[in-house]
Amino acid sequence: MNKKIVKIIGLVSILFLEILISCSTETTTTLTNEITETRYDKLGVITSQVVSEYNEAKIIKRSMYKYPNGNKSLEGYIIYEWTGSTPTKESAYDSNNNLIFYNSCELNSKGLMEKYIQYNLNYELTVIYNYDGNENVVKATTYSSNSILSYIVKEYNGKYLTKETYYDNKDNNGNFITNKYTKYDYDNSNYKIKTSKFTLDNIAKTELLSSYEVYEYDILGNLIKTSWYSTTWDGILKLLCYEINKYDNNNNKTKFEMYGNDGVISSYGVITYKN
Repeated sequence: MNKKIVKIIGLVSILFLEILISCSTETTTTLTNEITETRYDKLGVITSQVVSEYNEAKIIKRSMYKYPNGNKSLEGYIIYEWTGSTPTKESAYDSNNNLIFYNSCELNSKGLMEKYIQYNLNYELTVIYNYDGNENVVKATTYSSNSILSYIVKEYNGKYLTKETYYDNKDNNGNFITNKYTKYDYDNSNYKIKTSKFTLDNIAKTELLSSYEVYEYDILGNLIKTSWYSTTWDGILKLLCYEINKYDNNNNKTKFEMYGNDGVISSYGVITYKN
């Protein structure tokens, strides 16, 4: 495999695996067996749907559907396996029930994930997690065939993640260097209110705020608005789009609406709960 492709896969895999981890550890405090998220375009035409099935508040299956020409079509699904309260395996299948990939994890003596392995038809990737004394992940390293592809270093204030630095490039001496990092800010109630992404120029020794996200909450702590900003070619930060979330009386998210920087709705989604 091309080394550049492998390097990209390595970094993407760290991020992708962490997304999968957050999905596989997903539980719900709502007494429900099924959560359906249906997306529509600005004209109200259905475009996609995700159905998540639960057993004893743990996710066990997630199915993804598309609606070409208005007809519901299964894209694929993921099966989640648990050992007690710990997720240990997830398997992804296409619409014909063919296995695409599966991920498994190994836990340390404290029950923390120390190894996460992604098996694919073309390659196998392993992510090793290192923890500090507060059981925070301080480093996540991606390997392929015992070679390091990339790694992320994480910094905290107590239990709250404040910075992630990505190392996916090498200098002329073969040492890993970074050209980007992400910073997280919190308010006095420890709600995350901003995510900022920076790119670095290691030659000029400069950094640029390339994009950031801003989060707003209601008095109950529900996330009600997310705004995305990005730096344009001339170095100006501009609003790209934003999302508005709505909740029911039980604080369950029931609807989200996406708007462009002109304030015009571009799409929306409806979330329903089935017992």
